[in-house]
Amino acid sequence: MVMRHLVLRYMTLLLVLALGLSLTACNEEKHSRVEPTVSTVNPQYDPKTGVKLDTRTLPPTSAHKAIYKPETEAVVVVGEVVDAWCYASQTMGAGHGPVHQACAVACVGGGVTPGILDDTGMLWLCVKHKAFTGCKEILFPFVARRVKVTGWAAHKGGCNVLKVEKVELVAPTSGAASSPAPGTGSGATEQPSSLKKNK
Repeated sequence: MVMRHLVLRYMTLLLVLALGLSLTACNEEKHSRVEPTVSTVNPQYDPKTGVKLDTRTLPPTSAHKAIYKPETEAVVVVGEVVDAWCYASQTMGAGHGPVHQACAVACVGGGVTPGILDDTGMLWLCVKHKAFTGCKEILFPFVARRVKVTGWAAHKGGCNVLKVEKVELVAPTSGAASSPAPGTGSGATEQPSSLKKNK
């Protein structure tokens, strides 16, 4: 019985020693391992969009520049300032004209995207004014009124969007209260000579 007790004690001691050595080896391996370092890169910003470019994931190649090539054109759009949701969804009737003015003021004032409904019946979403701001402040005084907007247009996925540079009030047309028919009118967009291409 004593012998059995001694053997068990000896085996326990060997087990503890083996476990201790194994933990020490793991600890040394953990501390001797070289952690990968992340190189510090001075961030570069796209001058047109203000987006921070990470040169580690997008090397500055011709393909990289193609990603940020603007697809815009300088335009002048003439039409009524509407709230885009009511006009597009027709949830509040026609969604434009003097009858809809109170609703449009409430919607645009509350943050609904404003748009320009041009004479051809095309809705232009006014999504940007300066840097990182939308168009609510510049278009709010003109809601449900006829304006001439000078800016930059982009067309993607069936959407027509505008970056608004300047807004001017213009005289209403005789049929301003009626719904414009698509494809009719005198052509509500033109190329302004005062703006540079691809801003």
